[in-house]
Amino acid sequence: MLRRQSINTNPWLGGCLGGLIRILGMSLIVLVIGSIGSALFESFDTNTVVKGWLGHFWYLKIIPEKGLRIIAFLVRSYRYYLLVFLGFLGIFYFGARYLRDIYDLEKLRWAFRYLSSLMFGFPYPKITIRDGEKQLSQGEFNLLDKIGGPGYLVIQPGSLALLEGANGTTRVCAEGSNFVTRFEKIRDVFSLDDRQGYIESTSATTKDGITLEVRNVLYGYRLRTGRVSSDTARQNADSPYSFSYQAVLNRVFSRSVGSKGITPWHNMVNLAVDAAITDYVRKNLFDDVTAPRFGETEPRIEIAKILNSESIRNRLRGVGAELLWVDMGHFEVMDKRIEAQRVETWGAKWLGAANVRRALGDAKQHSYRDIGRTEAQAEMIIGIMDAFTDMQKLVDENGQPIEDSDKLRDERIKSIILARTAQILDSMASQDDIPPSRRFGELPPPK
Repeated sequence: MLRRQSINTNPWLGGCLGGLIRILGMSLIVLVIGSIGSALFESFDTNTVVKGWLGHFWYLKIIPEKGLRIIAFLVRSYRYYLLVFLGFLGIFYFGARYLRDIYDLEKLRWAFRYLSSLMFGFPYPKITIRDGEKQLSQGEFNLLDKIGGPGYLVIQPGSLALLEGANGTTRVCAEGSNFVTRFEKIRDVFSLDDRQGYIESTSATTKDGITLEVRNVLYGYRLRTGRVSSDTARQNADSPYSFSYQAVLNRVFSRSVGSKGITPWHNMVNLAVDAAITDYVRKNLFDDVTAPRFGETEPRIEIAKILNSESIRNRLRGVGAELLWVDMGHFEVMDKRIEAQRVETWGAKWLGAANVRRALGDAKQHSYRDIGRTEAQAEMIIGIMDAFTDMQKLVDENGQPIEDSDKLRDERIKSIILARTAQILDSMASQDDIPPSRRFGELPPPK
């Protein structure tokens, strides 16, 4: 784990002291070579020159005579110093042109500026990184971004930068002011904030050969934090953004390369989540995924467990990521005939239950009707029996007919005939309620 880097205020950081030493060294070389040339190709009397200066400038008497002789020699040899200095400028110029060609720079002054910062330690370019992005205006040219160090990276909290040297060495820079040394280049910059991924749709074929589409999958992920992964540890004021050094390297260097170049990091995480979902669909039946039976585990919970399994965590660790949460969307059947068949199957179940309930009601209705008719017939029979009993009461104890017995006998016979007629009509009505197939013992016609 890397701790927060404090902003360095040392004015000699980043090769400034080395640049000053190189300036002094070049000046010394100019003096030495110019002095040698002047001594070899020029001959003049410094004593005469010093006496002439003292005759005209009395205040030079405060300088020792030996010092005046050295000054006179240097002034006399200025042409040789200028010649050597112009030689260094020529070397500087051709070096700048070389840099412009190999880095395809539009302006020569950019190459001069880079050589100046490289050799003399000024002026250093600077880039501010905020929210995982380089804060460069549209069309702005920055030597640190185009060529590399030396320069300064001012990284705001929540961002990281990975630097790569010419020999392949890497260095991770966290928040603060970070010096980019010579031959180091910014390999990648990114944010440490939690991110959200979205899979609009992904399709797979179930175990029984039905194509299923999973839509609107939303998940959260971040750069792997290593052992410090709890929310309490991430709330530490000294290290609010913890991360793993190896996760940074995996994030940058473990990505695949396709026809369009290096695959973006979020696409690598997206592929891992997508693969876990489609693998689950391929290993299960269609009904188990879309309509699990009562008591079975919900498919979304099963997929969440798979995404939290060791194999998926290792795969995400390989690209420097860790999954925080996942929200499954909905399952959609590609073949519309499957949905129609499922609706028919669902309807058949409820239609069968309705038919059973309706048949039970019809049976109860016929049963109650038969009971009612039976009771009515019983009452009719009782009425007929009562009529015959009353007919026996039309004679007295001696067997002689009672007065008006003929009239009463006719009325009672009429009542018996009417009761029997009602019984026959009721029996005929009950026969009309029975279907012909049941009435005559025939089977119903085929559908």
